[in-house]
Amino acid sequence: YGESLNIRQDDIHNNDYVYYDGDLLQSNNIQTSNCTVQCSPYWTEPIQQTQSLVYPAAAFVSLKCPYNGKPTPHITWYKDEQLFLPQNHELSDLYSMDNYYLNISKATMYEKGIYKCIIENSLGNISRSFELLVQGRSLDRPVLLSQPSNQTLYEGDNVTFECYFYSDSSPFVQWYLQRSNNQEEFIKIEKQHKVNI
Repeated sequence: YGESLNIRQDDIHNNDYVYYDGDLLQSNNIQTSNCTVQCSPYWTEPIQQTQSLVYPAAAFVSLKCPYNGKPTPHITWYKDEQLFLPQNHELSDLYSMDNYYLNISKATMYEKGIYKCIIENSLGNISRSFELLVQGRSLDRPVLLSQPSNQTLYEGDNVTFECYFYSDSSPFVQWYLQRSNNQEEFIKIEKQHKVNI
C-alpha cells in the first residue's frame, strides 16, 4: 500500500533525523509528515559557540543556552570542566537555573571562569561555552558560609574554631567568647577564618 508523508519543513532542522514506523530517515530526504518527529538537540536561536563576557562586580549575569529537541533534551552545566551543581556550591544563594538559563545574582571574582552547557537526548548532543570575566570588587558586606561548631574537650586541651566566609575585600575576624551569663568576652582579631585557643 502506498502512503504519503507530510512533514512540515519547519519541524526539521539540518542534520536532524526523523523516525517513521521505526525507520531512521535523514531529515534532508524528507519534505512532508504525519509521523512522529524525533530530533537531536538544536539551538532555537543564533548563538556563538564560544562567547566571552565581561561584567562589573555585583552585576546580574545570565548565561543562556536556548535549545529544543525530541525527546526532550537534558541540560548539564560545567564550570572549568567540573560538573556544576549550584545547590552544592558554597554560595548557592547566588545561583539559580531556569530552563535555558544559569543565573548569577551578584557576580564576584569567584564566579569568573569557563562555563559550558551540554544539551543531550538519545539522538545526540550540542554544547556551547562562556568565558566569564568579572572586573572590580563588590562593596557588599561579607557573607557567612558556616559558623563555628561546638566541641567538647578536656581541660587544658587546645581547640581550633573555624568560621568560613566570603568577601571580595580583605576583612578581619573578631572572635568573642560568650559565657553562661550571656556576657561576651573579646578574645582576639584574626585575618583568617580560624582561631586557636
